[in-house]
Amino acid sequence: MTKYKQTSLLSVSDHEQVLAFRLDSHSLARRMPSDSLLEVAAACGLQNTPPGSAMLALHARLSNLVLDDVDRALSHHKTLLQVLSLRAAPYIVPTHDAEIFTLGVLPDDEASRRFFVFGAARALDQIGISATELVQYTAAALPDVLDNRELTKDNLGIELAQRLEKQLTSQQLQSWHMPSWYAPDQRLGESVVRFALSIVALQGLFCLAPRRGNSATYIRTDQWLGTPPSNVRRDDPRAELVRRYLHCYSRTSHGFCRSQRPRVSGFYRRTTHISHYATGKRLFRIRGGVVAFGGQPSIQALCSPMGDSSRYGDPRRQASG
Repeated sequence: MTKYKQTSLLSVSDHEQVLAFRLDSHSLARRMPSDSLLEVAAACGLQNTPPGSAMLALHARLSNLVLDDVDRALSHHKTLLQVLSLRAAPYIVPTHDAEIFTLGVLPDDEASRRFFVFGAARALDQIGISATELVQYTAAALPDVLDNRELTKDNLGIELAQRLEKQLTSQQLQSWHMPSWYAPDQRLGESVVRFALSIVALQGLFCLAPRRGNSATYIRTDQWLGTPPSNVRRDDPRAELVRRYLHCYSRTSHGFCRSQRPRVSGFYRRTTHISHYATGKRLFRIRGGVVAFGGQPSIQALCSPMGDSSRYGDPRRQASG
């Protein structure tokens, strides 16, 4: 596992110190050498929306970096992998850490799955299918549909929707085939499958292939890498993801918590010892599954209103984007 940089301790009550902490944690206070590519990417992943923005982020963090360095890591050496991760957005991450940024985000019950794709709630109710069933059916059909192929999200959604029809009742099929209100020229079943892909991706079944032209394509992860993305099964990739997030951001906004699951406190209580930052008498830590701030348990220590979570947008775009 890549060793990401440990940064100095700070008081999370001091806004300026938090900003300085974040700049340093993200290697934005000073550029690192270009051979630190994997270390920089491992810190908290690199969101790649719009396409190409991850390269700009790397350029700000690494000296003497050229585009070919990233292309080789993604396409030749395959030490970097582009996956769908937080908020169903493409992230570029170290390949051997892919499990942290996929399984670490994976919702684990019906309520969490519906929250992850809450823009699809009306469609799920209309069809009469649970989010859990939809994800199970989609995950089961995807390996055959994507076998030795690269498909765009549109084409993959169409073919998967056709495969899933076998699992549905005649009454469900009536709604499945009705015109979608999410996007023109789509059936409702095709739209909900596109929502499901954002969760299926977190199971590590597919990743993004190198972009050709204006369209992103998906490919089976095992076939792209020639092996599953990680030979090391971590006990709790979710806790590791939170560790890295805290090392990068310290105190944060509700946006990160909302992207994980609806019952935030339940999610974080399951984590183990994560980290602590202290100066003077102030303490911020997660230990034994309880967030402690100044000695008093508080989930608000992690998810505090320092930012506007509305900037993350409407997940309904997953069906049409």
